[in-house]
Amino acid sequence: MGTQIDRDISVGNLGTVTANAAVTAITAFTTTAFPKNAKKAKFYSSFTISAAATVNASLYADASGTDQSTLGLTSAGPSGIASLAEVLISTPQTVYYNITVSAGTVSWAANLERYTI
Repeated sequence: MGTQIDRDISVGNLGTVTANAAVTAITAFTTTAFPKNAKKAKFYSSFTISAAATVNASLYADASGTDQSTLGLTSAGPSGIASLAEVLISTPQTVYYNITVSAGTVSWAANLERYTI
């Protein structure tokens, strides 16, 4: 269920991937939340941290780190942040990500908002 205008399809806020720890290597996640012919995807990316830390959560088009979209935060204590992130889709139904955190624990989620075919 969603809205389509030309080649853009809005799907609301579909959960696609979560992580509860740092993931330093660029890692693939595959989802059926968008079709195999999708060319780019827009996500609502958010995380919380448990302590004073610097955190970066990035989405990529491929395992080489192309088309990086990063959400970052440096905080003096427990905190959180959210933003939209858009990436090209180079492998059907696959997006790549990594998360770095300097201290404490991080909980991160990326929810699909829209895709383009």
